[in-house]
Amino acid sequence: MLLRTAQVSDMPILLHMEQELIKAERPFDDDIKTSPCSYYDFDYLLGNAQCHVLVIEDDGTVIGMGYVRINVSKPAHQHDRYGYMGGMYIAPDHRGQGLITQLMEQLVDWSKEQGVDAFYLDVYSQNLPAIKAYQKLGFQPCLLAMKLHC
Repeated sequence: MLLRTAQVSDMPILLHMEQELIKAERPFDDDIKTSPCSYYDFDYLLGNAQCHVLVIEDDGTVIGMGYVRINVSKPAHQHDRYGYMGGMYIAPDHRGQGLITQLMEQLVDWSKEQGVDAFYLDVYSQNLPAIKAYQKLGFQPCLLAMKLHC
């Protein structure tokens, strides 16, 4: 397995994995459009020095992705900047091998080199396998998002 920085040439597989991630998350959120939609602006993520996108390769085939984006913190927080992690995806036949842990550890390491030591991510409360993986890395729930349709 090879973890490397994503390149513009990876765009087709990044977009494919994004659609797979959206498809996997639709059962958790009936507000996600049924037609093709997007979560991420990969042009921005790949071209911004405050972002780091990684992919995982297995024998030359990209089988996973994830990113961290450095954001300015809210004035009430003790930290000035934080890393927002997103786009965490591992192909189904490669799950359970600790790859998401390796990917996220490298994203944390890169962020620490940028002077960032606080991290946030979003996960659906029903997505128990993802929550378990994130908790193994030390993430803890801190905010519950709620919605209302009238």
